[in-house]
Amino acid sequence: MLNKVLLASVALFFSCVSGKAQTLTFEQLISLGNNNLSRINSTLLAKGWVFKGESTNNRSSNGCSSPEVYWVHYSAGKKPQLKYFDGPRCRNVIEYQTTDLIAFSNIKAGLQKYKLQNFESKGSSVRRTLDGEHTGITEAYQSYNYLVSFTTTSSKPSSGKSKNYFLVMIEVL
Repeated sequence: MLNKVLLASVALFFSCVSGKAQTLTFEQLISLGNNNLSRINSTLLAKGWVFKGESTNNRSSNGCSSPEVYWVHYSAGKKPQLKYFDGPRCRNVIEYQTTDLIAFSNIKAGLQKYKLQNFESKGSSVRRTLDGEHTGITEAYQSYNYLVSFTTTSSKPSSGKSKNYFLVMIEVL
């Protein structure tokens, strides 16, 4: 009986640790955006993220077209993705996508420390995504150093049930 309790405790500990590792804070995303590709890769690998290589979709949510590399985290069934863009037309752009509303809300709460200004007259806007198939609600913020957007969109309902996706885009200016 004691072995079963101990085993369950260890399993719970590792599921909590891996779930926490896949969640990045706003400050961590800013830090990643201020680093080079090698440092970003080292940081994410240390947190249990898996490098997936170059994506075939080489466009960020702000229309930046450049080589893109990305990582995923396979914990807790959420499978967030982090994409990195850098090129002549794009300064360091970090995109974090998740289906976890709590993680998205926690990231969004972190922007207050950076005193970013919302530059949408109504606070947010409805925009069609670059693939033209989805509509998203986007809130955009800017400071002297960063352009940040938070987008909520949903998947195409192939199984009859839509799923929300949350995207955080940070561009270092």
